Amino acid sequence: KDVLNLEKMFGTQNHYKYFRSCFAGEERSVVETMRDLEMLKEAGKINDNLMGKILQSEDPYQLFMFARLFNEKLDDYDRALQLYSRVLTLQESTIGEAHPHTAATYQ
Repeated sequence: KDVLNLEKMFGTQNHYKYFRSCFAGEERSVVETMRDLEMLKEAGKINDNLMGKILQSEDPYQLFMFARLFNEKLDDYDRALQLYSRVLTLQESTIGEAHPHTAATYQ
């Protein structure tokens, strides 16, 4: 998907509205979400370089949000799976396999 075309058509604020369901939750602030959208905008295209940058994150909530975005809004299931796998790795090592957030990621 060409993120810059979305930016030209809708603007960052409207990106946020369109992707709001992916960003919903109390784990991340609106400011953090807008920074994430800005990172997508600056990348221009979703490619291996952007994925490498996203996958470096140690924040499972940020990674989960990106996974939902790729899965639900961008229909990029392969990249979503990469992100969900990273989320599970982080969650299992920090909060454990039995935690409700880890269980939600398995869904």
